[in-house]
Amino acid sequence: MTGGTAPSELRKIDGVVFGYESDGFEVTSLNRENFSAEVLLSAPDRPALRAAQGRAVPAFRYTVE
Repeated sequence: MTGGTAPSELRKIDGVVFGYESDGFEVTSLNRENFSAEVLLSAPDRPALRAAQGRAVPAFRYTVE
């Protein structure tokens, strides 16, 4: 992975309370799932949680070379 959305940017999204990125993450195969970053979402109810997810997912971008 050569670049991606910084966790500090993801934490600015309403509903995102924590985020991290794996330093030195290296993709060895695109034939399986590779997790390079995660966020923790918080909301008062399920619809609000889904809304936070809807804001966080499209904000995450990455590049692989």
